Amino acid sequence: LTGGLPAHVSASESSFTDVPVTHPYFVQIEYLKRNKIVAGYGDATFKPEKPITRAEFLKILVTALHSRIVILGGNAPLKLYEDVHFRQGEWVMPYVLTAKVDGLMEGNSEGKLELSRNISRAEAVTVIARELQLPPHKSLLPFSDVKSDQWFYQNVKAAYDAEIIVNVDGTFKPLTPLTRGQMADFIYRALLYKQNLGAEKRESVARDTVMSTPAAASNTDQAGGQPDEQNRNGCAVVAHANDVQAGITFFQQVHVAHLGGRLSLHEIQHMTTLFAPHNSSS
Repeated sequence: LTGGLPAHVSASESSFTDVPVTHPYFVQIEYLKRNKIVAGYGDATFKPEKPITRAEFLKILVTALHSRIVILGGNAPLKLYEDVHFRQGEWVMPYVLTAKVDGLMEGNSEGKLELSRNISRAEAVTVIARELQLPPHKSLLPFSDVKSDQWFYQNVKAAYDAEIIVNVDGTFKPLTPLTRGQMADFIYRALLYKQNLGAEKRESVARDTVMSTPAAASNTDQAGGQPDEQNRNGCAVVAHANDVQAGITFFQQVHVAHLGGRLSLHEIQHMTTLFAPHNSSS
């Protein structure tokens, strides 16, 4: 991975006092920290054994892996889930909007998202499987606690085949809360999968380009020469905020489109400031 750790990392180079180089998730946590995907706490700790909430996991997943962040201009009242109403300025709102529009995270049977609840290992794997669009697989699972009639079975299978999760002791513990250390491992492995998949696609495109004639120019917008991007709900769509592999900082490149007309420069500048990385623990 671009931005990864040097071959030899001394203990003094650890970003967190509670994640020494001997920690089983040191490389994963340090990679996410150095690429500004996680920040840790103000006391220089990461708390790898602490469970992570659904809101925190959603923010990290979208920042690390998703291709765009969905935002909404103005302050019109909007109920996203039974327990989540849109409020401009709250750090979690762009990630919740993205999850709603792009189908990353569903509510429970009551239509509630339960952002403050700790996310389970099965729920985390399910969101990652949706994000990466992991294909279904027919291989057998080595986990004795994951049965074929459970709702997360196919997602766990897909994640196992993609090496997002690994077999340690023959169990997966699907309903156990995901810890922050385990989250770092899942996200790091998802980034590896995405990078490898991207390399395969680039090789395929290169082969196709050699074998084919030049394609006609694509339809682009007038402002920046990029294809106009709109979504069916009329929310503004902002290009991905933190391209880890390219090392692009949050909103260094902003492309905004709006159903019914392009946003003004003032609105774009406001949104760039509004949705800068959240400085609290993550």
